[in-house]
Amino acid sequence: MYTKKNLLFFLAVLIFSGSSAFAQTTADATVKINLKKGLKVENLGSSTIEFDDIVLDGTAKSQTVDPVDGARFLITGHPNRDVTITYPNATLNNDTWADGLTAPKGTLSFVPSVEESGANNSHTGLTVLSTAGSDTKNLVNVSGVGTLYLWVGGKIDIAAGQAVGDYEGDFTVIVAY
Repeated sequence: MYTKKNLLFFLAVLIFSGSSAFAQTTADATVKINLKKGLKVENLGSSTIEFDDIVLDGTAKSQTVDPVDGARFLITGHPNRDVTITYPNATLNNDTWADGLTAPKGTLSFVPSVEESGANNSHTGLTVLSTAGSDTKNLVNVSGVGTLYLWVGGKIDIAAGQAVGDYEGDFTVIVAY
């Protein structure tokens, strides 16, 4: 039998359980992640930017190599993403040559000239990159792979009293998303 006491207890349980059901609420958040293809830069073909021999005669000179005759690099990564390409000047020295002959040492600065041809692996349709040593370019989509070809030449200024010898140094291309 139901007594008044049981009925009050039943109603209290019903009221409290019902009110807790209305006190619950929810909110959603979107979860995202961008997975990018790995970024890679590789030297294609010759890994040397070769200047002609210079005969020193006591006057200052400049020597250049056109990018088509220099080094060629391929950058691959996530399609349609911007990458920052950094290409600082390179310091060349004649230390190895001079040490072998106990001759005067010297340094030269290689100032790069960089062009890009997008996904075109031939030296046509070029865009000259900034002379400031850094530029941002978009990787062109080629079958789901971001692609960009770089062509590198440059200039070396030779002082009137430059030490003779065989100069060499390393030029580096740095690429980052």
